[in-house]
Amino acid sequence: QEFASVFPNAYIRSVNASRATRWQRIPGGVRYENVKGLFSLRLDDPEDLVPDLSRTQGIVGYRKFKGALYLHIDPQADSVSVYMKRGDNTRPYIQELGGRMNSVSITNSKIRIELAPFARDEVKIFVPDKQEVGVIVNGTNSSQSVVNNIVTVPIQVRPEPQTIEVHL
Repeated sequence: QEFASVFPNAYIRSVNASRATRWQRIPGGVRYENVKGLFSLRLDDPEDLVPDLSRTQGIVGYRKFKGALYLHIDPQADSVSVYMKRGDNTRPYIQELGGRMNSVSITNSKIRIELAPFARDEVKIFVPDKQEVGVIVNGTNSSQSVVNNIVTVPIQVRPEPQTIEVHL
């Protein structure tokens, strides 16, 4: 992934969380325990597989990047269960964000993210079958076009958390 500035204490927490993470096979998938503190899981060489978001738990999105698949972990999850499939998903999900999610909620009608951005000035969200969506960033309403099923939401990189809502 792209380079991201991280404070040393956040990096240490991430390393400790990574060392504490355990995985086990479950019927049709993999379960990862002790993921609290991790932003994402990286799966190398996933071929053309993606997480089946209708069955997967604790994952709020994903991104394919340079031969790897990055799974975005729900910040409230203690564990995640991942089931893979071929093809894309039909429900909305977070594709790219450059920051730490404090909270996230995804339904068929709305995505709400509280984010402390540190690396990117935009968030990309997969939104199937829409031309335009309503967006609220820190209380400011706007309308954003959806291009190739992706809505790009501009944000400011600053230390304070930002709240992003995408109304589908």
